[in-house]
Amino acid sequence: NAASRATSSIQPLACCDRVPGMTAEVFSKRYFQLPRGEIGQLRFILESYDGLAFARTLDSGSGLVEIACSPSRSKDLDGLLNALAEEIGLREVLTPEDLPPF
Repeated sequence: NAASRATSSIQPLACCDRVPGMTAEVFSKRYFQLPRGEIGQLRFILESYDGLAFARTLDSGSGLVEIACSPSRSKDLDGLLNALAEEIGLREVLTPEDLPPF
């Protein structure tokens, strides 16, 4: 299945490099597809968990999103993502070949 083959990449959050006194935190990024009408619901749910993860829409037409989280929160996020798979049809996919710039 696609979820077991999916890979995540880890990249520093570039904006912190320009803020004095802040260090770049490393985020794990995973990619998911869901019905396009559920993207807003996904973002709302993630935002309600205050800093658990961040979603970025990569292609609203196909429902492709990137979810980034701190590795220290990944187990918490996994439980939520499993519930969302059932609730809103979220499914993990392989890392897209042509990622838009951050």
